[in-house]
Amino acid sequence: MSLYDRVESKPGGKAALAAARLRREVLVALHEAFAASDVHTQSEVAERLNVRKSAVSQVFRGDGNLRINTLADYLFALGFELNIQLVVAGEPRRAELEGRTAVPVGTAWNTAFSIVFTATADQYGLVGRYTSIQPVQMWLFAQVEPYKEFDPLPNSTSGKIIVGKLAGE
Repeated sequence: MSLYDRVESKPGGKAALAAARLRREVLVALHEAFAASDVHTQSEVAERLNVRKSAVSQVFRGDGNLRINTLADYLFALGFELNIQLVVAGEPRRAELEGRTAVPVGTAWNTAFSIVFTATADQYGLVGRYTSIQPVQMWLFAQVEPYKEFDPLPNSTSGKIIVGKLAGE
């Protein structure tokens, strides 16, 4: 049993782990903003925010309880803001174990199923009929003469989406 599993099994352990993940994500974002900014020292951050250098150092170390307004001020002083995505509790850990990106709540539907259709144009170039392809027949899709390729949705588990016709159809 890993340390993570032992903490998770304790009363309140799952909530503590979720809080720790959030703190880590915030600190990573803050350090990424600092590295990508035109600010070179924590002293410069302190000057921009009109706070003590020790306060800036404390925030960058992750000491204390960082308020949301303070985080917003720091990120803005560095030229950034934070975009937060909501995920189901435990999803970041499952995603890590499965070697994938955590799926935000609003896009979780995209990972549940895949449907592939074949379409036939009528004499006027309009779609005259379409049929769904069963998952066992999806190997045929490798023989596609592509018309257009689309990248999958961000944070989805699907591959590239190809719109075209099957060879020999």
